[in-house]
Amino acid sequence: MQLTATDLAFRRQFYLGASTPGGLDHWPRLDIGPRLKLSVHPDLDTAQKCDGRDSITLLGFMFDADRPEAKAADILRELWPLLAEPDQLRARTDRCAGRWVVIVRYGERTWLFNDATGMRQVSYAMLDGHIVCASQAALVADAHGLGIDPHAQAFIRARGDSDLDVYWLPGDRTLHPQVSVLLPNHWLDLATGTAHRFWPASAQLQAGDANAVLERCLAMLRGFIAAASRRRGGLAVPMTAGWDSRLVLAMCHSHADDLFCYTFVYPNQSSSTPDVAVPRRLLGRLGLPHHVFDYPRHIDADFRTISRRNAYNGHDAFCADGQVLRDHYPADRLCLTGDVAEIVKSHFRDGSHAGGAAPTPASLADLCGLPPHPFALRALQDWLNDIPSDLPIPVLDLFCWEQMAGRWQAMIRAEYDIVQDSFAPLNSRHLLLQILSVNEDLRRRPDYPFFADLIRQLWPETLLEPINPPTREGIGFKVMKSVARLKLQHLLPDALRDTLRRVIRRV
Repeated sequence: MQLTATDLAFRRQFYLGASTPGGLDHWPRLDIGPRLKLSVHPDLDTAQKCDGRDSITLLGFMFDADRPEAKAADILRELWPLLAEPDQLRARTDRCAGRWVVIVRYGERTWLFNDATGMRQVSYAMLDGHIVCASQAALVADAHGLGIDPHAQAFIRARGDSDLDVYWLPGDRTLHPQVSVLLPNHWLDLATGTAHRFWPASAQLQAGDANAVLERCLAMLRGFIAAASRRRGGLAVPMTAGWDSRLVLAMCHSHADDLFCYTFVYPNQSSSTPDVAVPRRLLGRLGLPHHVFDYPRHIDADFRTISRRNAYNGHDAFCADGQVLRDHYPADRLCLTGDVAEIVKSHFRDGSHAGGAAPTPASLADLCGLPPHPFALRALQDWLNDIPSDLPIPVLDLFCWEQMAGRWQAMIRAEYDIVQDSFAPLNSRHLLLQILSVNEDLRRRPDYPFFADLIRQLWPETLLEPINPPTREGIGFKVMKSVARLKLQHLLPDALRDTLRRVIRRV
């Protein structure tokens, strides 16, 4: 059954404020406290435990590797005795994975925090002296008639517009000057509207033995997948020729009989392209069905309007991936992704990113391919000002954690919420820190030895096909890709710009 426009509007999102915005009256509502009513889209998992005025509310899903059978109500019962101890409550969730927001009311205090890398986003604003929170800044702006920040608009124009990119805003910024995004490793005081960093604090990261860490990681990953498999609908894995999808597939060994594996074929690809051919060969050898989705030539205008309104970050992406998933993806399946793996792969300190100089706003912008616009530089300077001087991990790894994962990848997941719910099994603070304790040489490209060992232990047959084999690109495609990378597409005639959109894959 195809979902209607009403079903898709702000799908899997929430709104927390004094009242329910117009148009969301059909959403279920929960009481959080004075002038705090929680409205939740029917497709967003929700659980709450209350005793008098005190309450703890879970939005989304949280998995405990030690207790894969635990339901949301079981986890809330375990957290309940810690309501008076926020630090201990947050620490108890470190071993959990998922995509979630926890809202706590204890006595006169009301606060919230989200999963380790902020995959379940929280946007917030103080309006007329009262807090307003939502999954997306667009929902806050719609409800309160907020305008777009002209500085953000100027940054967007400087950034350009290309289907090659997934666009995001740096720091904690949104398109609206009143609205911020809660960054990973922060909690939000719902009385004052102030975000506070809770990690990293004084903890130091000790070097870990790779073999011992490997065993602990294997146990956690198996536990998280076992917990995820208990959700109705089963599991799905998007497949390419890369490391992340191979690791996720290997995690699913015990659940392979009911696994939905799929691959997008983009306009610049063919059946012989490695990202298409390798999954086809590998899944065939493993005896698993392979669902191949062709990129659509035309995008439904109504779907594009709803999609951009749900998670709008100031770009004109065609929303083609979402349209394909709307039409062909089994709606109840939980999509497993390799998101956040870059945090533990020294992503910003590898190859051309290496260097010992202290980061500056300009150097951080350059790492991310952002134009050195004052809007971006101010946001990145604010992020630098917020980090403590004594870090247990390199500052660029924290940047990858809170900006690449916490903003860029979280934005991708938010855009997909309209058609699927997703889960990154690596999205656990304890798991990430375990892997970060391993010698960097075992976590770096090109061979990623630690990850190869994980795959080998989880499901060795998934290594029957090569990972990321080399591919040949024609000169025309290389030229088009360079034009897009350099943000020069605005110089092209309209016909060539349309061609560029068709032949360049949107990352």
